[in-house]
Amino acid sequence: MEEDSTKWVEKDLLELISGKIEEHSALDYKRSDALNLEIESKNIDLSKDVSAFANSEGGAIIYGIPEKDHIPQPIDGGLDPIIITKERVEQTIQSRIHRIVSGLHINPVRLEKSASGRVAYVITIPQTDTAHQADDKRYYMRFNFESVAMDDYEVRDVINRSKHPIIIPSIKTSSINSNAIEHVYGLEIILENQGLMSAHNIKFEFDFPARLITETAPIFTRSATQILKKRPSYESSYFSFSRYGTPLFPTENLPLPALKAPALKFKITEELYAFCIRFTPSLAWRLYADDAMPREDEISLSALHIF
Repeated sequence: MEEDSTKWVEKDLLELISGKIEEHSALDYKRSDALNLEIESKNIDLSKDVSAFANSEGGAIIYGIPEKDHIPQPIDGGLDPIIITKERVEQTIQSRIHRIVSGLHINPVRLEKSASGRVAYVITIPQTDTAHQADDKRYYMRFNFESVAMDDYEVRDVINRSKHPIIIPSIKTSSINSNAIEHVYGLEIILENQGLMSAHNIKFEFDFPARLITETAPIFTRSATQILKKRPSYESSYFSFSRYGTPLFPTENLPLPALKAPALKFKITEELYAFCIRFTPSLAWRLYADDAMPREDEISLSALHIF
């Protein structure tokens, strides 16, 4: 199958269907009537979906393939290319999105086997270097199978994609040792540059509930100073990691640190399990990269699937 969606023909669409290729963040299936340009609500939805792809990682929308539980169904009959022309589709999209999506490609796929004389439309949207506002004056992004409204900080991230690095932490846990008395887990943190610019200076901090830390839980042991430190309240411990001068390039990952074993160990006993259930403690983090806006968030420990 051709990887470049701008070159897809009917054979490629049929292979998506026969292969039961599920929708994902970069692929969306839609019925032909979703591209009815005479209906205002359909035009607004079209602008939402295109802006969501452009604001995310790009991808393709196929009009003419229905879906059921995100699995493609047989081509539904397609569209009349005389009524719904390629030029009209593009004009509708670009007139309803601010700013214009550069590099947008509309491919009318002629249907000979499925619906002779009609077409399915494959709209390929690139990831761009700015944020695009839909016709309803909101910004959207792809999340799993949907186009969802963006928060303010997400809009700013996209606008700054070509100006600043965007460093996102991935935080995971893994079981190290379990018995009838306690469960010991490791915490692994990886920083990923999801922007278009390299990051030369990075500082990452997080707070962790002090009650869960094992007595011998040094973190990032490449230097004696890189250990967990208690906050004055003693309710949490914190760690600060900095790296200066060595660039983290776009799409590159930085494990903290690059160790085979998880750097931070913590334990859950029966008593601490009750504590976690009652108070739902969180891991809070802050990240600074060059002159980009600082990022911060927190993750409930229950979301890390450790209980």
